[in-house]
Amino acid sequence: LNKIYPMENTELFKTIIKKEGCVISEYEPDTEPKKMYFPARNRIVSGLSMATLVIEAAYRSGTGITVEYARKQGKPIFGLPSNIENKKGKGTNRLLKRDGILVTDVNDILRYFNMKEVKQLNIEDISKYQEAEIKPEFKLIYEIIKNGPINANQISKISKIEISDLNSKLLMMEIEGLIKMETGNNYIVI
Repeated sequence: LNKIYPMENTELFKTIIKKEGCVISEYEPDTEPKKMYFPARNRIVSGLSMATLVIEAAYRSGTGITVEYARKQGKPIFGLPSNIENKKGKGTNRLLKRDGILVTDVNDILRYFNMKEVKQLNIEDISKYQEAEIKPEFKLIYEIIKNGPINANQISKISKIEISDLNSKLLMMEIEGLIKMETGNNYIVI
């Protein structure tokens, strides 16, 4: 806990503590982060979660370890389908083929848990909304999507954002009601 890894998560760590969240580890506070400790962390993450959502996973990856823990714990495992040419998505597609639950819309997860679905806006509804204040980490993506229907691979190429990072941001933007996915896996601004 005193050796935050990766270091770029320092602000996230501070924010969690500041907002009275919880940061846990099964190691002593001054333990140096080592690759061999990460599977134990994945077990804890899976154990504390209702489900696992795989955005992107290579054929063999740490995500695969988390999925195996979730499977052993009897937790549902969701996955976003990946382009078959994307090497970083082979693990996700394998998971979906095996026993994962396909997710193409945030409502797929909400329906699974019998939770209230996010309303999909009609074109007529869009004019009722003004452009919301966009979080800084979403601004570039939002500006790219504003130019018309566009898929995640195209957004990744234009923005230079890794597809795994981009997919999680797109999901968060969809949850926040900023964008939605249309037919053909193209995103549009709401």
